[in-house]
Amino acid sequence: AAVRGFVGAGSLFGTLSRRTGDAPGRALRDALSDAPGWIWDGAGENPYWGLLALADAVIVTEDSVSMLCEAATAGQPCFTAPLPGGSARFDRFHAGMRSAGYARRLDDGYALWTPPALDDAAIVAAAIRRAFFDRPAAPIL
Repeated sequence: AAVRGFVGAGSLFGTLSRRTGDAPGRALRDALSDAPGWIWDGAGENPYWGLLALADAVIVTEDSVSMLCEAATAGQPCFTAPLPGGSARFDRFHAGMRSAGYARRLDDGYALWTPPALDDAAIVAAAIRRAFFDRPAAPIL
């Protein structure tokens, strides 16, 4: 229901994670069968990267860390949709992404915003520099 409200007058294009089971995928397709747009049926190559490039906004379920990171790196507003279950680790990750402005919960409303740039390569490079160069030099024997 929240996803239908988000679509409004626009169109919905979607893909499912390789971890999404048949039942949740079928339920999503059934719930959105009359919505304008298209949901990948699993046939052929996954259009995920193309969809990210063309999206005005992205909805990611909270069972995935990598999909939210990838979507946030693409620069579009990201909304997260909670699912039953989960873990404390995933909850902390998603809360951190929301507090940093990269994501909002889908049930918090549908207003689009310009998220901050997420450059994960720069974050990793900075961590490597800190690990190797921001410590006392080892003695040379």
